[in-house]
Amino acid sequence: MEIDFIPYTYEFSEFEKKEILYYLDKNLLTFLNENNLNKKIEFIGSIQYLDLVKEINDFFNKNKDFIVSSTKFAFAKENSQILGCSYQTKLKEDVTYIVVGDGIFHPGALIYNNQVKKEIVLFDIFKKEFNVVDFLKEYNKYLIMIDKMKTLFSKSRNIGIFVSTKPGQSYIENAKTLKKRLENIGKNVYLFISNNIDSNEFMNFNYIDFIINTACPRIFTDDFERYEKIINYFEFVNEILKDY
Repeated sequence: MEIDFIPYTYEFSEFEKKEILYYLDKNLLTFLNENNLNKKIEFIGSIQYLDLVKEINDFFNKNKDFIVSSTKFAFAKENSQILGCSYQTKLKEDVTYIVVGDGIFHPGALIYNNQVKKEIVLFDIFKKEFNVVDFLKEYNKYLIMIDKMKTLFSKSRNIGIFVSTKPGQSYIENAKTLKKRLENIGKNVYLFISNNIDSNEFMNFNYIDFIINTACPRIFTDDFERYEKIINYFEFVNEILKDY
């Protein structure tokens, strides 16, 4: 039986969006000048952040200091959306691509498979900071992490799925669908539903072998090295579940 997953999108409040746009408006031009980057720009991102990406591109399209490009990446439904399979798209040499998000998998795959030697900017929307990233290096680190998680999942019997009740971060239907899918391949699955979570709480459930986070992908960032059995929903579905 084939099970459809609801698209995972992160919803920002109006206050959060205004805060992000304010930061970009005050800092982007300086950052580009300091790094000798082209002012022909395009903000791009994966499906989780695509609504925000559109708003940012629209915002800068009205700013005379910038020229905003628009790219239709391979297999994407909309412009400026990137996928793990977007490597078939040739990047524009005169455009500064600014990846909106908090990770490097999709943009890393894009750069890695294109073998493009150009600077790509990552705008971390949660930390609100820019970085010119060596994606080849970072993407290889990501692949090592995914390989470790694949091995761990294959050996795991008891799977925990964390679900937040916070508006904009609550994906209970995704969690229920995922639970059914995992049970169909022989896993025992437990849902952990809470408004706030501390990874230390999972220590009380030492029978859980592997944890999937369906809430904000930044929740466990500081704990990954210390608590290596947690993976975010998006990476799990796209990188591990596809093999089952």
